[in-house]
Amino acid sequence: MKQSDRELAESNSEDERIRKSLIRNFTNQHSSNFPTADGFTREQILAWLEKQGEPSLEVIHEPKFKKGHWIVSHYNNDVVCIQSNDKKYYNLLLLDGYHEKLSIDYVDRNFHLWSIDDAKDGDVLATSNYIYIFNSIDKETETVAYYCLMKKSDEYFSFGDYKIHDEILNSIPATKKQRNLLFQKMKESGYEWNADKKELNTIESKFNASDWVVNKNGTVQQILSYKNGIYKHTNGYSSKMFEDEWRLWDITKDAKDGDVLATDDGNICIFDGTFKDGKYPFAYCGLTRHRFEFYDRRLPFTHNNIYPATKEQYDTLMKAMADAGYTFDFEKKEVKKIPNA
Repeated sequence: MKQSDRELAESNSEDERIRKSLIRNFTNQHSSNFPTADGFTREQILAWLEKQGEPSLEVIHEPKFKKGHWIVSHYNNDVVCIQSNDKKYYNLLLLDGYHEKLSIDYVDRNFHLWSIDDAKDGDVLATSNYIYIFNSIDKETETVAYYCLMKKSDEYFSFGDYKIHDEILNSIPATKKQRNLLFQKMKESGYEWNADKKELNTIESKFNASDWVVNKNGTVQQILSYKNGIYKHTNGYSSKMFEDEWRLWDITKDAKDGDVLATDDGNICIFDGTFKDGKYPFAYCGLTRHRFEFYDRRLPFTHNNIYPATKEQYDTLMKAMADAGYTFDFEKKEVKKIPNA
């Protein structure tokens, strides 16, 4: 009978030749001459050697799942992604970003390929174009309703009861990185996700319109408005993440010698860097009820609503000073008479 490829390989292997040699030697020995100090008989050793030549009962089959497949457990609905396999084990990526190894046999018997039918209300899913929070699916129209969505190409964020067409067949569970990206964009837009109640909540703004704010570099600007997570301020527009780097301007901490300050009632002054009672600022000069005057250690303001002057207020004070025949040297911090004025 013609030998199979496996039998031929076994007959030619060194291990197989040694095994057969041992069998012949033990077979030719008489039982009475065989050493039994370790408690084994010749028959037991021969049986073990014979068994080593038998085909393995473990059948290695073609893995059911491929790299990149998202799969779901039949028992607890756990969702994992196939990263690779080494013929015995799948290397799996969990939704929380951790990795795990499970035998191919176990996974193939206890998991199935993920589809949109496995998506649950509140799951974060992704397609080639979008990352979104799944709400429900209408199989008749093949549309998916979502709570909010981010477009990958331009990070456009939208929310509400919208539907995605022609994307459901390509939807897969979002990775941890994709989920973090969506939640970051959500926060920038002024929203946060309540997973328990399955709803988007508006995040209250830290600053209000007309607030003056300052960053760690000392840059000061005024908030003009806030809408849908976007601040409009004197330097342009910023997302809600702007709040992480800015705080409310505080006259006792942030006002410096030579700063031009103002109030809502039209008073404007040049601060001299000192306070009375650590609270009310002294000034070199300014406008009081639209009249230019020197303060000579008198208090220009006696209430708390004091803020950095706008450009328009600054220009108004400089013009009033010039009309009175004076200018201010901001480097030397002193009022100077204009020659021939």
